[in-house]
Amino acid sequence: MIVYCGIRHFYIQHFQGQDGSPQQDEPLYILTHAGQTWDFSPELKQLGFSTKTPLNTIHHLGRPVQVQAIDLEDFYPYTEEWLEFPRQYSSEIEVEYPHAWYVRLPSEKMAQYFCADFAHYLAQREASAIWGGGESKIVAKFAAHNLALHQSGQIVPPGKTEEFLAKIPIGRLPLPEADILGKLGITSLGELGKFPLQDLMGHFGSRAEVLLEIARGKDPVPFQPQHRLEFSWNKDFTTTPDLYQAIAGPLFQPYLAEAGRFLAQKLQSAGKVGGKLVLSWGEEGCPEVTAQRKLKTPTADAKTLVRNMAHLLPRTPITHLKVTVQDLEPAPADQLELFQAAEKKRELPQTLLQKLPAQKGLTVSRRELVLEMWRELVL
Repeated sequence: MIVYCGIRHFYIQHFQGQDGSPQQDEPLYILTHAGQTWDFSPELKQLGFSTKTPLNTIHHLGRPVQVQAIDLEDFYPYTEEWLEFPRQYSSEIEVEYPHAWYVRLPSEKMAQYFCADFAHYLAQREASAIWGGGESKIVAKFAAHNLALHQSGQIVPPGKTEEFLAKIPIGRLPLPEADILGKLGITSLGELGKFPLQDLMGHFGSRAEVLLEIARGKDPVPFQPQHRLEFSWNKDFTTTPDLYQAIAGPLFQPYLAEAGRFLAQKLQSAGKVGGKLVLSWGEEGCPEVTAQRKLKTPTADAKTLVRNMAHLLPRTPITHLKVTVQDLEPAPADQLELFQAAEKKRELPQTLLQKLPAQKGLTVSRRELVLEMWRELVL
């Protein structure tokens, strides 16, 4: 089962920062990418604006409106923060855009639990999103855009996929061919799925097969999960024996060193070096804080990791800490030592020594030699 998640006003939120809605004297924004509207200030929706509204119809509405082009690559760092939630349920995640991704879960029941928890997570963050589930990416996305959002009610069971798709208007198809299909008299995905392939090929060529796959709930591009390797260490000090409290200062340093040793050992065992540290911690009476640091030189050294962690952490007591090392890459070859230890003198094997001829006179001590000479002279 695959679940699609899309965050509303993701780009406006991170374009304006985390301070919420713009102030009265600030402009409203329309964000574009590749000539299309991708996001806009929520206040514009109340005035009838949508992503399909032509930009040349925008006028001053009490406050100036600015049209700003954005680069999607600038927003992927914010995606990583959002992906922390689905990673608690599955490691199989495919990111479609910075604001949208797919999560593959082992069963329909697990997908329902995920959607219910996602709704609570959004409420805690005071964010808005759409989500839906199905047996394929395209079904999950159609479910997110066409079913009412209420906890787990937007999951399409595999046995009802055909029935669900048959009711989707052809105008909901997120493809340029939707207008031509409408002119051909095709009003729903159900009708498109029954349209003869040869007739479609006369209008769309090789694209006809793709259109039929979508109409039947099959993905033209299979699910492609990310393969991201990272290592994490975490500790809740309020539940740690002999602590049971937030800690700081000298009491905290041994745990910071423990985190550094643990992560360094993981990196060295995998033959990797880490290029980024991501820390999340909590303080009593305060919301959780997340900070990250890009390392100038990727490393697997425990002391270097600890030093960079210390720069990010506050001096006030913290209740829990999670440290994740990311942006892993192969470790460079170890440098040759300039001064190598002298090699130990090799000893001849005992079997070889036994084959060597005895060296006469060397086994006679000086005292025995003198006594033997005296005997020859006196006796």
